[in-house]
Parts: sequence; C-alpha cells; structure tokens
Amino acid sequence: MDTLVLACGNLIRGDDQVGWRVAEAVERAALPGVEVRRVHQLTPEDAEILANARRAVIVDAGVGRRSSFRRVAGRAGVALTHHLTAETLVGLAERLFGSASEVYLFTVAGVSFDLSEGMSPAAERRVRRAARRLILFLESSHA
Repeated sequence: MDTLVLACGNLIRGDDQVGWRVAEAVERAALPGVEVRRVHQLTPEDAEILANARRAVIVDAGVGRRSSFRRVAGRAGVALTHHLTAETLVGLAERLFGSASEVYLFTVAGVSFDLSEGMSPAAERRVRRAARRLILFLESSHA
C-alpha cells in the first residue's frame, strides 16, 4: 500500500475519538492510494501493516492545547506491554520486518477524556482543522 492512516481512539472516551473522526474525513476525501485503519491503541500486531506501507500517518489524541505533526524515528527496545508508542512501533517494524514506513505522528489536542460519546467544542474545531491539514499533506505528497 502507498499510504496508511492509522487512527487511534475510543468513541466513548470523549476527545479520545479525535483520531477516528479525522480518519472519517480522510475516507470521505477518497484519496487514491490511501488506506485508513482504526485501532483503539497501537499494538505489536500493527508493526506488519506499518512495514507494508510506503508511508504512514498515525493520528491520535493528546492532552494539551496544541496539536502537533512530526516525523517519527524508530526506537530500539522491547514491547513488554500490549500498548506501544509510535516510536516503539516503528522500531518493532524495523526489527521484525527489516524496514518501516516513513512515519508521521499527528497528535490532535483534546480536553476531556471522560466517559462520553461526544467531543468537547475545542476538540470538534481541532478535528476539522486537523482533517484539512492531513488531507492537504496527503494530496501534496502523493503527487
């Protein structure tokens, strides 16, 4: 696959669903060569799909006032739990499969992660901005 958007989130934890909401917008854009997958958290099983993509963008919620978009380098180490950071997942893909994608982490800032099916107004605004930013990135880097 050319590009993977790996969205992390939980639909019943308030702003934790921002990754999945950004992924919905990417799917609606129907960009050629872009595959979207949703997960609740990054796990060792994701290393193989990461290794099979030329490029990947992991979209997840973060705590704070600012969203961030950055390239991720692999980090050596052993995953002793079933939950991984983006850096550990990239390192695992490199170690197990000999390579990893060009990987970016897009963290969208959230405010409330309590049990709730709705997002905060701030997260709703950030999702719209993040989706536009990600779609522009995917369109411009696909050409």
